[in-house]
Amino acid sequence: MIDDAQYAPTAPQPAATRDGVPLAPLAGGFLPPYTERLPLLADLPAPSPESLAAAMAMAAAGATARETPGRAETGAPSDGGAAAALEATRAMDAWSAPFGDPEDTHSTVEERLIEGPHGPIPLRIYRPEPGWIAPVPSPADDDGRRAGLVWYHGGAFVAGDLDMPEADAVARGLVTRTGATVVSVFYRLCNDGATHHPVPHDDACAAFRWTSAHAAGLGVDPARLAVGGASAGGCLAAGVALRGRDDGAAPWQALLAYPVLHAEHWPAPSEELADRLEEMPQVLRFPADVMAALNTNLLGGPVRDVPAHAFPGEAADLAGYPPTYIENCENDDLRASGEAFARQLTEAGADVEVVTCAGVPHGHLNAVGSPLTSRSLDRFAARLSGGGRKRSACAPASDGTDAAPDFVYPAATRSGLPLRAGRGVFIPPFSDRAPLLEGFTRNEGELFPEDPSGIDPALLNAFAQYSAPWGPDEDSHCLTRDAEAPGPNGAVPVRVYSPRPDRLATAAPLPALVWIHGGGFFQGDVNGPDDSFCKGLVERVDAVVVSVGYRLCTPGPDGVHYPVPHEDCWAAFTWVREHADELAADPARVAVGGGSAGANLACGVALRARDEGRPAWQVVLYCPLVHGRPFPPASEELRACAARTPGMLRFPPDLTAVMNSLYAGGDPSGLGDYAFPGNAADLTAFPPTYIENCEMDDVRASGEAFARQLSEAGVDVEAVLIAGVPHGHIGLVGSPLNAEHYARMAARLKTAGPGIPG
Repeated sequence: MIDDAQYAPTAPQPAATRDGVPLAPLAGGFLPPYTERLPLLADLPAPSPESLAAAMAMAAAGATARETPGRAETGAPSDGGAAAALEATRAMDAWSAPFGDPEDTHSTVEERLIEGPHGPIPLRIYRPEPGWIAPVPSPADDDGRRAGLVWYHGGAFVAGDLDMPEADAVARGLVTRTGATVVSVFYRLCNDGATHHPVPHDDACAAFRWTSAHAAGLGVDPARLAVGGASAGGCLAAGVALRGRDDGAAPWQALLAYPVLHAEHWPAPSEELADRLEEMPQVLRFPADVMAALNTNLLGGPVRDVPAHAFPGEAADLAGYPPTYIENCENDDLRASGEAFARQLTEAGADVEVVTCAGVPHGHLNAVGSPLTSRSLDRFAARLSGGGRKRSACAPASDGTDAAPDFVYPAATRSGLPLRAGRGVFIPPFSDRAPLLEGFTRNEGELFPEDPSGIDPALLNAFAQYSAPWGPDEDSHCLTRDAEAPGPNGAVPVRVYSPRPDRLATAAPLPALVWIHGGGFFQGDVNGPDDSFCKGLVERVDAVVVSVGYRLCTPGPDGVHYPVPHEDCWAAFTWVREHADELAADPARVAVGGGSAGANLACGVALRARDEGRPAWQVVLYCPLVHGRPFPPASEELRACAARTPGMLRFPPDLTAVMNSLYAGGDPSGLGDYAFPGNAADLTAFPPTYIENCEMDDVRASGEAFARQLSEAGVDVEAVLIAGVPHGHIGLVGSPLNAEHYARMAARLKTAGPGIPG
């Protein structure tokens, strides 16, 4: 049993989930799009046990019941005025209307009826469409099986069905994001005066056991079968997990959305939550008398001596409970129950993660077209695609994880330059400026704003301070000239950087590097930060560097997409080889390299050069983004680093998917190896490759995976970690870390071995 006072304080909101998906700080109210609709509810009173009874009567008679029963009727006065009731119904309908179009999803649906202890149980089985490649894929085992989730909708145990968004849209969204299989359960409802606990619980357990027994046929790894649910469904999922623990067949993990987990010993809200509830429209509340009525209805009698499987928050012993993710709603009475349960699990030694979905009311997964709903699904998807250690059918596994293992980095480069060990935190000077960006999260609208004036001025100011020069740029003595390389899409601008003849330490011909800037495929040019890099490199090594001003991608069916940027970069590479004599360059030592999206383009050029018998001398890459779909999973260590990185400096899978789709002009899969070389089936005979990854960078997962792929293909590859820096750190002028970066790249060009015949 719990002590109300002990569990009253609210846990601090982290900056991100363990999987690195950003979380917004608490809003202290509602966020758009809810804010625009709040006036609709201002005059509606809180629900009552009477309205609840009326809703159950309607449901028993075959009428449609909403997820939160009785709310359409709460506006009716005690005399039963029809006009007031109609107005209340209209207000609630307007509040519950879609905020926009539903998400595009890629799932197949199968209806199934299974036998349960109380009769047949309808299931709806969701799988990914054939050929669909999920953006945040659940890792496949050796038999190609992925994670599975048994999901239970909400409805206060008296309403809801498989068609409500909280069931159908959630299942489709998770399948689309992860490629996992979701089994949605239509358990028996307690709305006829005769059905009570343990009937819904028994149905829920039967569905989980059936899915576990048929996992292989469903394409599910039996060791990664989770349970989850929302509201009352969260209570059922938690009860199934507890029952599984007791029976020796616990699920892999439990995923709970705004769950109700207590009945007899309801936790007191924190002071912050109590203040929040007082300011809310009362019709969105779950007051104590309504919760008592709902719990009494489920139990079929007084709320005392509550069975633990019915309300797991009442359990005296939670030791051995499976790993659990709880997502509560900021504006919700039930948050007190979810927060208290998280603390109980922690005290019992269970692995638990609890977050608060900022600015939303209870039941927000039913909100169609809301970006806040989509973000919640992103977080659940990240958990379903990671989720910690596998579990056997009966007990936790002793070792192994679904996430990619940590990449082992050397203490120095091959050329002897020392490397800092990773620390999982920013190092100076970034540690001084990273706090400026706390609380801000980059999103798609900020990548491609329709109206740049709508971006938060506070964000722009913070980022301007973060991006300000740390000091003067390096002095440069190299020679530069602009030229053009002919290409199939027109002339391609290139900038040629050459050492001054009086500063040459070696005789021509010199090695050459074709350098391709980053910028997510849609921004950047030869005048940006890469200009400083090219000059800094030439200062340190006798080499010619040619920077490529390839065409940037633009949105829309008539925009610029692959293969145009690739063809521009290929044209520049062939131009350098063909004009080697006038560039004082060695055609046998023409390397190609790039940063971020430019690294992708560089690898595409290298693959094409291999295939056409004109191989590049070597490849040098900086924080490379070289995978489309599937994108490699992050290691546990990298997820921890990403969680400590401000959202504005991050490139989580949803944002990389947006950039990759822009480059591809749609689905990034199926474009061929030159588009996303990290997804190439054959990397044999790829040129010797040097990769610099940034420690505090989501994109590191791609660079580490590519290094492994090259090594497995027999390629000479060197990968190093730049400790304590975010993605794109060389873009900040005057950073003392830039000089170290230039030195490592220069050392590579000096020591990379003999040339390749042209």
